[in-house]
Amino acid sequence: MFTEECINTFLENQEQLFPQAVAESYEAAEAFLEDCMAQVVDSIEEVREYLEESGADVEGMSDEELEDASEVFALPDGKSLSTAAFGIYRSLTLRSGGEVLLKFSDGAPAVAEGRCGRGKTVYSTFTLGSCVIPDPDAYDRFFLSMLSRLSGRELSPASPLRQTVGDGWLPGAGEENFGRFGIRLGDGLLTESLTDMLSAGKGASEYSLDTGRKRHLLLSRWTFRPSAGLHAAEKTVDWNWKWSVVGKVELMAQCTIPADWKEREVCFLAEGGIDDLAEVWFNGSLLGRVTRDQSRYWERPHRYRIAPELIRFDRPNTIRIVAENLRGTGGFGKCPELAAVTENVSSRKLTIDRTNWIGKGGILSDSSGALWRFDSSLAFPGIRWEVFTPEVSMALSNIADYAAYRKDGKIHIADLRRMETVETSWDEPWLLLFRDGREFPLLLVFSRKMEYIGCDKTDGQVTGLCLRRKNGVGMIVPVWISGSSRTDSRHWKNGLPDGVVRAIGAWYPKAFRYPVDCRESFRLDGDRIAVRSSWSYRNTESDWIVKSAPFAPVSPLAWQMRGTLTAMKNVQGTGLITSIGEFALAENSDTAYWSLPLPCVAPLFRCPGIRDDSGAAETANRVFGNGVRWSAGGRTAFHAWTPRYPMGKDFPECANVSLHAWTMGINQLLGNPFLLTPENRMRFMERIRIRYFEPIERFQQKAANRWREEPFSGIRYPVYFSSFYPHSTRYAGNSGTVLDYGDQNETAFMILSIARQLADLYGQKEFVRANWHFLKRCAARFPLVSDDWGYMACHCRESGGGAMIDMLNCEYAGMMNLARLAEIAGDERMRSQALYRAARRMVPTLARLTFLPFAKRHGLEAYPDNLAFCVGFKEEGAAYRAKGVPPKEIDLFDMSQGTPEELVALYRQYAPEAVQPYLSVVRDCLQRTPSARNASMADILARSRKVAPEELRGILTGILKEDATLKQLGSDWPGMTLPAYVNTLLAEIHSAPRIRNAVLLKMNDAVYDPADRTLRIQAEVDPESRLALELRQTDSVTVNGRRVVPDRNGYVPLAIGHNEIILKRERME
Repeated sequence: MFTEECINTFLENQEQLFPQAVAESYEAAEAFLEDCMAQVVDSIEEVREYLEESGADVEGMSDEELEDASEVFALPDGKSLSTAAFGIYRSLTLRSGGEVLLKFSDGAPAVAEGRCGRGKTVYSTFTLGSCVIPDPDAYDRFFLSMLSRLSGRELSPASPLRQTVGDGWLPGAGEENFGRFGIRLGDGLLTESLTDMLSAGKGASEYSLDTGRKRHLLLSRWTFRPSAGLHAAEKTVDWNWKWSVVGKVELMAQCTIPADWKEREVCFLAEGGIDDLAEVWFNGSLLGRVTRDQSRYWERPHRYRIAPELIRFDRPNTIRIVAENLRGTGGFGKCPELAAVTENVSSRKLTIDRTNWIGKGGILSDSSGALWRFDSSLAFPGIRWEVFTPEVSMALSNIADYAAYRKDGKIHIADLRRMETVETSWDEPWLLLFRDGREFPLLLVFSRKMEYIGCDKTDGQVTGLCLRRKNGVGMIVPVWISGSSRTDSRHWKNGLPDGVVRAIGAWYPKAFRYPVDCRESFRLDGDRIAVRSSWSYRNTESDWIVKSAPFAPVSPLAWQMRGTLTAMKNVQGTGLITSIGEFALAENSDTAYWSLPLPCVAPLFRCPGIRDDSGAAETANRVFGNGVRWSAGGRTAFHAWTPRYPMGKDFPECANVSLHAWTMGINQLLGNPFLLTPENRMRFMERIRIRYFEPIERFQQKAANRWREEPFSGIRYPVYFSSFYPHSTRYAGNSGTVLDYGDQNETAFMILSIARQLADLYGQKEFVRANWHFLKRCAARFPLVSDDWGYMACHCRESGGGAMIDMLNCEYAGMMNLARLAEIAGDERMRSQALYRAARRMVPTLARLTFLPFAKRHGLEAYPDNLAFCVGFKEEGAAYRAKGVPPKEIDLFDMSQGTPEELVALYRQYAPEAVQPYLSVVRDCLQRTPSARNASMADILARSRKVAPEELRGILTGILKEDATLKQLGSDWPGMTLPAYVNTLLAEIHSAPRIRNAVLLKMNDAVYDPADRTLRIQAEVDPESRLALELRQTDSVTVNGRRVVPDRNGYVPLAIGHNEIILKRERME
């Protein structure tokens, strides 16, 4: 009758009730409890009820006093059943011998136990993951308790992460987080990119390490020529130039292949692909092509052997590429090259032993043993290498014409193109490599004194250095001393500028204290969030005397937004420009102190349904009726997707739900449904029940598309969208993964946003409380464990990729919805965490609006005049919409499933003018080509509330004109979203009063009639409900026929139960 936990609790605490022990053993304690007919209850409310029924006088006693009563024993797990109302989809009828373990408030069995053969079975009406027993440390404490009961063993959840760090500080984003460093080996860093082949580079400059001297020719300069009929001039460009020409173009390069390559196999390599399609010719002969029917054609590597008879050794050869750009921009993913391939290269193994949100690290080895270690870091303008072998070849591409070093107190300059070896007797542990042009100089920092440095050259180019030291080469940190800004180093051969010498002196000591992790903590402090970033390092000894002080970087974007959003306490700029802003740090300290604004949970700003005699509502409802019949694309019937066949019977192997696909279209319409007819509204609510409530409340365990474990860090999380991409990193044996899932932060937003709207607008707060563990531990899991230190948000792939367009538009709003849901659930700890994460996401969301001028000023983009505006940040730097390319709703607002109101409110508060250039482009586009395809952009424009009603009416007429576009919209699920966009336009056309906020009420209807300027709202209200309206001074409001006076924020006094709220608007003169 009693669990082991109950008996042990009494055995350990019996002197609370008696002056001396009454049971000396487990068996005696069990017998005593049975003799006394002790009761196990699940909440303090049941304690009070039991004692009252037993005749005890407990009137006036608080819950705390009851818990302290001598006859009440609290179980160690703090067992207390949730008071939430649960969605019930099953019923239990007991057979003979069955025992009810738990009842609902109406007496119906909730959990029962029976026998199955010789064993026991527990039947539950709750799905796995339900919040039956609230517990911050367990996903499903109730399920764990049932397993304990059945097994006779006490089971406990895994040890939780740190909850506080002392003095009111809470652990921040770095606690359990792999950032951008999951899944794939290669990563973009602040001043360079690391490829899957462990080569590192910036622009056309690149280096890599190898055990032998690499023979290769970089094809860094090309002649670009558009094909016939395309309007673009011929020009000479660097390999990393991107062209916006859609269609075919031609690129040509000349190269001279040395005669000593005759005994080697020569290959053409474009490891990063040629976006999108391409064929490669060598001296008039076709080497190979990538076509549209090949997987991931836009980044598919080109690797072709060149037949010896095609090569003109020691003479010019011509490489011609015919590339076709299908959309966006075209270009090379990595600098193309010719390589002389050696035979019998042994296989190598890379073991990753460090992965966090700052970087990753590991050891490369072959059959002879460990070769070297690498560590990458977002907090340093270079990668740290530690070479264990006595010799290493450092291949260089477009990096070195000259080298500078300090000897005998002076800076010496060496022309590497005319030298076989490089001086090694330096005063300080660095060697600066630079070119005779505008490039990216590279500072090599060494921990050990080299015995020999040889210089490799091919066709007049410096292609590498050979480094030797008998007891191991030691640490090498190549530092991009000018960051991401090209530097004119043409005159450096005559002597290094004083600023460069100072920069060398500032950066080389820091390489010996290389930052590898950041423990960030925060606390809410009034209207600010205080942040402290504490760093740990990989320290290195040196053959020189080097004084290396601690330093504490902050994200360049955080520094970029100082004064606007962030406030810095002990942080200063360094002058080094990274791809996303100036590198900033706290000197002589391992901790940086800074702060962010505390965001306020955005109100639910909603439009009532508009009565309009233009026929717009009828057309929108017709298109909705057509669209709601379908699932997520491909004209799959709505009812074809079932719990048994989540993706339809055509895909019986798909056993799990893709919650993203199942809920497509719901978020857009959920906040703006009042234009729907009663019939269509019922169909919409039915869709929500089947596609949202049931997966979460009936079969939560299969509501996730996959349960994933990131291979490098071991961090686990679910994914809810079947959007995946192959990648090129290969794992040994059965470890790792071949897929890289994408867009998971969008799905997280969708799940959280729908839950928030259902709770605040549709009376479903109990759903949130009953399923809170799912919402915070599963739905919000991925954005919390892949939070990027650099661009301060989650990203479009498990492997990172970037926070831009729709993948950034969902980020701030997702965390604000999580904060609101935490408020509803009463989880203060998660609320604080969500507000802190939201504040971080404010930074990139707003920084992109002003980043293009910064990029132009510091030369971060090769062709800045081709760029219209910044839409976010990739791993390699900012992402842009090109001039001449039509705008898209996802550029700055829409997250692919609607525009979050939280994002609109953020722009309105911090950047009302900064978004105007984008809105102007949108306005021009809608004036030229209004169509149903652009309805979401029209919604964005209307929300700006700066466009005249007559102009919006013209746009609406264009959207709803009967044409093929409108028909196509209604032929699949997107058609169900049209009423939301139409209603926003109608509300602005008629200057309708808005609902400023709705809190925990059930709004049955909200309609504004422009004819009599009256807003009518029907709502069910409980003591937690609140409603605010957008009011003018002359507006009058009644509730259930009684005149009321809203407060200064528009909140209306409500009555418990049914409310009819009427707002009457006087005509403005």
